[in-house]
Amino acid sequence: MISRQSNIYILAPRNIITGGTESLHQLAFNLKKLHPNVFIHYIDSQDVTPPVKFEKYKVPISKDIIDSEENLLIVSETNTEYLKKYKNIKGCIWWLSLDYYIRQLPQNAPYYFCEKHKIPLIFESLIEKLLHISGRINTNIFSFNENNRSVFHFYNCEYVRLYLTEQGVCNENMMYLCGPIGDEYFEHKPINKKNIIAYNPAKGFEYTRQVIKAVERKGLDVQFTPIKNLDANGVINLLSQAKLYIDFGYFPGPERIPREAVTLRTNLLTSLSGSAKNDIDVPIPRDYKFDLDYLDENLDKIVDKINELTLDYDTHLSKFDNYRKKVVDQKETFHTNLKTFYNNVIR
Repeated sequence: MISRQSNIYILAPRNIITGGTESLHQLAFNLKKLHPNVFIHYIDSQDVTPPVKFEKYKVPISKDIIDSEENLLIVSETNTEYLKKYKNIKGCIWWLSLDYYIRQLPQNAPYYFCEKHKIPLIFESLIEKLLHISGRINTNIFSFNENNRSVFHFYNCEYVRLYLTEQGVCNENMMYLCGPIGDEYFEHKPINKKNIIAYNPAKGFEYTRQVIKAVERKGLDVQFTPIKNLDANGVINLLSQAKLYIDFGYFPGPERIPREAVTLRTNLLTSLSGSAKNDIDVPIPRDYKFDLDYLDENLDKIVDKINELTLDYDTHLSKFDNYRKKVVDQKETFHTNLKTFYNNVIR
């Protein structure tokens, strides 16, 4: 039984600074408002000081975890093996990037290793043996088939909810919880938009590169600018000027930059991969999403759409109002659902 005296631990890496690790600190910060004993536990460091970027959250760091059934352990999908490490503590998974988990499953790891390293699949069986021998297959990863104890699930998008449902998780054992984007994105008011097209070179660049070349061949009066080596202010300044953000990568969850872009009144084109495939997670018109498995067939359509969204920016802007509203609502929903969860769990 979890009570007001219980400890709530949230696992995170200290030496990896990503949107996911920030979400975990953000969760700890907001839970701390509801419960006195909330701690971050770093899995890769005994340092009890947070990274500079996360100092603002002012959450205490715990070196140790007390494995008691009166306590709660929250992990992301990247560290579900810790649910097996501790035998008594109550468990909760916050699903931030479903595809990372799927790729790490023992039955899938050899295939994705071959794909990443461009190894012919004829060697998949050999790679599987080598990964097992080297200990690079995580055999302690959370399994839905093991019912040794109840684990609660937070899902951050419809894409994940559907997966959890397919795995047999009932509605009573999961809840929507999506970390909102930073307040600074709501506070900034973009004014002078330019023919700038922003993109993330770390996502789907093999497709983006071909699109850029096709646009250049067409001679469109636009400038492609990568979101690279920028702090939050730099991203805000770029997206405030850009008329369009393109994201042709995979959407393993509710990606932050597309949400930041629409909030800063930037038009959007995406792939049809992952969470972008459904109209709940990325609620924009279907003709602004492209199936990149057929890029050659869609390339001219993408170039034409880019021309429309920049040349006639104001006309298309209202098409993203539903997405903007969803992003705004996520801020309130995050706090409301977290409070509901807490009130249902704490006795």
